[in-house]
Amino acid sequence: LLLNICSFVSSVEATSILTLREVVKRISSRSKRVWLVIDVPKGKSLDPLVAYDKNPEKPQFGFVLYSEYQKQRKKQLSLFQSLMHSLSNVHIIDPSINLCNDAICPGGIGNHPWYRDENHLTNAGAKVARMQFLPVFKEDISGK
Repeated sequence: LLLNICSFVSSVEATSILTLREVVKRISSRSKRVWLVIDVPKGKSLDPLVAYDKNPEKPQFGFVLYSEYQKQRKKQLSLFQSLMHSLSNVHIIDPSINLCNDAICPGGIGNHPWYRDENHLTNAGAKVARMQFLPVFKEDISGK
């Protein structure tokens, strides 16, 4: 079982798209599962240092509007779906399903930051998103 997780940089450039397509096709042609991970929400307001600087005792973590995050997410999702529909062993993981609600993507809850900087999850953030990653670790009954 070989799992390949590819994350696509949010700056959608033609060269990057062609490279990603070729890499995914090459891995897929070897009958290996390919996991494409949509980028987590990002932004200066998610950086926990901002919240801790303002109030170390009771930090108020920032958030990103879900509508703003959707602009970035839709580009990646469209590309990933086109690959998934053309190749049977390509799968998409979307951590935002657990990190966002219909209005916002918070940077943490209570005294638990979900980010260590503007776009990298802490252990607490990874625990929130973990349900989306479980299929990667399930045994592949087809032996691939």
